[in-house]
Amino acid sequence: MGPGGLCNSDGSFNEKGEEFYVERAKGGTGLIMTGVTMVENDIEKCALPSMPCPTLNPLNFITRGKSMTERVHAYGSKIFLQLSAGFGRVSIPSIVGKTAVGPSAIPHRFLKDVVCRE
Repeated sequence: MGPGGLCNSDGSFNEKGEEFYVERAKGGTGLIMTGVTMVENDIEKCALPSMPCPTLNPLNFITRGKSMTERVHAYGSKIFLQLSAGFGRVSIPSIVGKTAVGPSAIPHRFLKDVVCRE
């Protein structure tokens, strides 16, 4: 359910993101899934602000997340934050470039000339 453009460059959700999910709650959505949230941005660097990442600015992430969650709950909806450790060999080249990480030195799924780093 999460289109792009809903987070700030510090990894926190922005006002547009909060309003987007609150509007879904107002419409009667039972469970809102916020889409992928990276748990870190050091190993497999993603271009920001492509997706939320709580470890870049934990205070801003928690502050906005708390407000968003309380507002969504006010309409009887539940909200689920989907966490991801990264995309690995299926990473999106325009987001992570050639820094894909894999379980071993395997070819990137979409860029056959690129070998994932371990």
